[in-house]
Amino acid sequence: MLGFLMNVLVVNDGCERRQLDSARLKDYFGINGCTLVKRPQDADLIVIVTCAFNQEKEDLSIELIRHYQQYTAEVVVLGCLPAIAPQRLATIHTGKSLPTVEHHRIDEWFPEFSTGLDDIADATDLDGPPKWFLLRKALRRSLQGQLGSRMVKRLPKMLSSTGHLRISYGCLGDCTYCGIRNAIGRLKSKPLAQILLEYQTLLERGCKRIRILADDTGAWGLDTGSSLPLLLSALDQATARKVSWELDQVHPVWAVRYQDALRDLIASGRIDSMLVSVQSGSPSVLRSMRRFPDVDKVRDALAGFTRAHKDFSLLTDVIVGFPGETDEDFGQTVALLLACGFAYVNIFGYTDREVCDARNLDDKVPRQVIDRRIHTLTKALAKADIRHEVL
Repeated sequence: MLGFLMNVLVVNDGCERRQLDSARLKDYFGINGCTLVKRPQDADLIVIVTCAFNQEKEDLSIELIRHYQQYTAEVVVLGCLPAIAPQRLATIHTGKSLPTVEHHRIDEWFPEFSTGLDDIADATDLDGPPKWFLLRKALRRSLQGQLGSRMVKRLPKMLSSTGHLRISYGCLGDCTYCGIRNAIGRLKSKPLAQILLEYQTLLERGCKRIRILADDTGAWGLDTGSSLPLLLSALDQATARKVSWELDQVHPVWAVRYQDALRDLIASGRIDSMLVSVQSGSPSVLRSMRRFPDVDKVRDALAGFTRAHKDFSLLTDVIVGFPGETDEDFGQTVALLLACGFAYVNIFGYTDREVCDARNLDDKVPRQVIDRRIHTLTKALAKADIRHEVL
């Protein structure tokens, strides 16, 4: 591996958590005396931080790696791709790689560095992907007829005074369709004192909107004897002026368990947006997914959130065509999506993934059936005036 005083280009493919990792890596190389460059032709080392949570993201990460391999710099691959699609990665990249959970091992590549990655503070600003990559992604989505209004709707918020507060790493879940847990590891909550310090820094910068995010946001504190309501209460008490929060990746089981505390914060206007990924409205499908299967409790909790404040936005993800999904199962999913008051629905057609347990399940749903169901779902959501995007 190259040594001191090298020119380093750090890039990512757009996932917010990986953007925070990318920003932190830039600090890591900068503090250790490297020069951060913007052009690949000026780099001695190109660090690519990847995402692979769905097939599209995996394909885009592969495209990003291929693009930077044409330059003379050494290329290393970090992020989720090395753990989620290791065999596919090996067909195009024979160099160094590390999954997200092992990023700290990057110190082994640079023994001459005086500051380790674990000594670098977490980032609170996103490090956006290259502009050419965003344009190419948008073009691809447009050609596929999948470029929805969400990017346009979110752009003003993305460009406003928004801060990002990561509260934990890793996940407690074991979902059969998901390979992310292989890349990010088990739950590791940040200490409350550290979170409060980072939060205060965002407030002092004038951030009026703060996106609270993690791989499993609702699970914060369960590995340390605490809980998300205790964290949110501490943050709320530390906020002396009007600041709104957006909660990302709240698993339905935590939405149900903590519904009273969450609903109060929604009613007060503190939480104005939340992503709760229901994935399906069928208890049998949810059990196959190894997800929380009590759909009635999920529906009641989420509907309570949307009734708590007229300006609150509830977002969700749903998988169509999971193995074994029947027409009845699909109908239950549509019914759930129409009952909760969702403002936005991300729709994913199921695909087998390299390291996911669901690929070994029987009763795969044919692609044409998945496409037909997605078409039915989009019509139902459009009729109900619920914004949505097929991903």
